[in-house]
Amino acid sequence: MNTPILTLLHAISLICIVCVPDAAAQTRICYFGDSITEGWIEAELQPERAYPAITDSILRSNALDIIAIPRGYGGETSADAVRRVDADVLSQRPDLVTVAFGSNDRYVWGDDPAVRVPLQRFADNLRLLVRKMQGSGVSVILLGLPPLDAARFYRYADSAVYAAYGGVERLQRSYDSIIAATALELHCDHVPLAPAFTQPDIELGFDGVHPTPPGHRAMAATLAKRIQQILRGPPPQRISPVASLYPNPFRPELHTWCSITFPAGRGERFIVRITDAAGRIVRNIVYSAHTDGQHIVPWDGRTDQGTRAASGPYTVYIMSDQTAIQSNILLM
Repeated sequence: MNTPILTLLHAISLICIVCVPDAAAQTRICYFGDSITEGWIEAELQPERAYPAITDSILRSNALDIIAIPRGYGGETSADAVRRVDADVLSQRPDLVTVAFGSNDRYVWGDDPAVRVPLQRFADNLRLLVRKMQGSGVSVILLGLPPLDAARFYRYADSAVYAAYGGVERLQRSYDSIIAATALELHCDHVPLAPAFTQPDIELGFDGVHPTPPGHRAMAATLAKRIQQILRGPPPQRISPVASLYPNPFRPELHTWCSITFPAGRGERFIVRITDAAGRIVRNIVYSAHTDGQHIVPWDGRTDQGTRAASGPYTVYIMSDQTAIQSNILLM
């Protein structure tokens, strides 16, 4: 073969080498969840308007090279997730997996009405999922539950079957607390979603559960921010990222308040959640930080219903889209 032809073939081979994407440099992100992840919006499947697709768009617009692996299926619980995680998720060799289950787990149904997946089993399922993925070298983000509009929800569900659980909102908070607690226990990332919904009237759909397109955009903005922090290095360290509880033990008859002190950034919106030893939510406090620095949320030892909480150990969770802090307190 003559020299010009060899030169041409060599040039073509170089072009081909340059044009082949570097697969090793791409980040494989799997979105693992139920119908919200799949993209059911106002009773129609619209994956292009759901938070995984919007998150992908945000990441790519910020020069991140990703491969998206959508793995959301409507109606599924954490038990279904355990059954399919190996074949459907780990087989795809993801670098990062977002896990979004719980809305169907806490759904009450059946001839003898009960939640589909009891709270303790839900916790066990989440632990198994996270440990499986961490054991495969995968980064995990547990997504908190979106907010719920009980009035809309009860148009399609019998409120009476939820009475034994204190109502669907209380049940929802219990499952959401398990998600946060599992992330803290297993040292994986946790992105609370409820604080992202600043206008739930327009961000939740007709059933009070599934987000509308504005709700999905709010979820995506929050999630994309955290994914970028993970992919581009550790997030900025805060001074003293712990909570201080005083007094502890707390005796309401001697002290009017227990001061829950924690660091916050300007504009952060927090949920301060207090649970008893059984994991049941006792108090849920929403707080917005208007300045950088240390902030104080008082607790008077009472429940959401205004009654005196029973004596015993309690866990305090402080959650925003940037922060997850856990502390313990003894109520005397």
